[in-house]
Amino acid sequence: MTQVEAVCAIPELNGARVRGYEIHQGRTRADGDTVEAFKITRLFDRAVNQSDGAGQLKLFGTYLHGLFDHSEFRGAYLNCLRQHKGLAPLPPHAHDTRTKNFDQLADWLQDYLDRRRIKKIVGL
Repeated sequence: MTQVEAVCAIPELNGARVRGYEIHQGRTRADGDTVEAFKITRLFDRAVNQSDGAGQLKLFGTYLHGLFDHSEFRGAYLNCLRQHKGLAPLPPHAHDTRTKNFDQLADWLQDYLDRRRIKKIVGL
């Protein structure tokens, strides 16, 4: 596992910064008119300039994990998708609401799912 910092190269998100990690062996080689998705700028504490992934806004592949843990990238990506759907962008915020959202989802699941029936279906 390698800690990385990168910059998104997808045209609509060009420049959005991300932090995450890579887990992979080997090399991927782009063919033809493939467009890189990210430019890795840092591996651990070492400055680098490496391409990663390929694709476009609606579909891209990458070796980077944890992209959506980084609020700058997550916000930029979601707002680009919102713009493509004709929706107004969401305002940026410095805090991470995912924990609260997961707690709300867990409460909803606990209130509305028939856990006994699910256990029976999966054979528990």
